Amino acid sequence: IMSHTGPDGPAFAQLAILKEMGVPPDAFIWTHAQLGSKTGRIRAAEMGAWISLDNVSPGRLDAYLVYLKEMKEAGRLDRVLISHDSGWYSAGEPGGGNFRGYTVIFREFIPLLRQNGFSETEIKRLMVGNPARAFALRSV
Repeated sequence: IMSHTGPDGPAFAQLAILKEMGVPPDAFIWTHAQLGSKTGRIRAAEMGAWISLDNVSPGRLDAYLVYLKEMKEAGRLDRVLISHDSGWYSAGEPGGGNFRGYTVIFREFIPLLRQNGFSETEIKRLMVGNPARAFALRSV
């Protein structure tokens, strides 16, 4: 269950509803968790939810580096997903707006992670292992 949630309040409200319905937290992806708090992201990850940090883009890389460092320090890097959240269509803008590509994570953010002490194992976890686990088909 991937929900464009944003701040802490809606994320924890959704987790509570899922719990009432007997759905485990690891079936939930809190999308746009960068709009939540450090405490909320760590708490949700400790519960087993997936924390998706979306819209990794130029001008925001330092903030996303901080978010990942916080999750790493909390021992919860294994519950994090990242995305460009890119594309181009914005309703009402001429031509659908400006296109944002899909290369910033690979060309800029991963090198920034390496420069800031993230290991190849941690990067592989973020880019391969975590998405494979988060999106694996299973019964709940």
